[in-house]
Amino acid sequence: MINAIIFDVGGVLVNSIDKSKNNDFQESSTFQRVAKKFTNDVKNEDEIRKLWNTKFQRPGQTKGDFKEFTNYLNKKYNKSFTEKDLIEAIALVENYEQIAKINPNMIDLVKKLKTNYKVAILSNTVPDHVEMNKKRNLFDLFDVVVNSCDEDVQLIKPDKEIFDLTLKRLGVKSEEVIFIDDRSRCIEAAQKLDIKTILFKGYEALVEDLKKLNIKW
Repeated sequence: MINAIIFDVGGVLVNSIDKSKNNDFQESSTFQRVAKKFTNDVKNEDEIRKLWNTKFQRPGQTKGDFKEFTNYLNKKYNKSFTEKDLIEAIALVENYEQIAKINPNMIDLVKKLKTNYKVAILSNTVPDHVEMNKKRNLFDLFDVVVNSCDEDVQLIKPDKEIFDLTLKRLGVKSEEVIFIDDRSRCIEAAQKLDIKTILFKGYEALVEDLKKLNIKW
């Protein structure tokens, strides 16, 4: 029996950034954006990725130390950027509110689902995005909100621990949950925990997928 539904934010509750209309996002890869900022050339993407994976990503985790990474890149490429500059390159903090709009259809759906199920957010994000979404009252509708950057979280999808934490806060078992995300690797991680999943492909497709799982609203 399904008792809770967990939603990702970026690309699900909040529309994905339109790369065709946003010049800052023409280089879609995280490491391309970092390479462009620190080396002025997106072709250094592979070098940046290798540095991150071998020197700064911690064993068993998919995140690393942004401050140390920033200092290393500054020294290597003779730059003087801050940790905030690195985070902005990774997450596109600047103009986030204008270019990442809350999907009203999704909010209406969550309101309807909330009458029969617990609803939660599970998001990989940065503090600036969290603050903007708080101002937009995005989190008010949800019973549980787990943001990767929160001080009492400090975990990240697709790590098992962040799913375990979300289930614990919801007070449900893995088999009682549906997890909705637009990233295949996060979906696959949830499936390994016996969580039912839906790969988000748009509002209309989601409605049909929920019906197939006999979700009522």
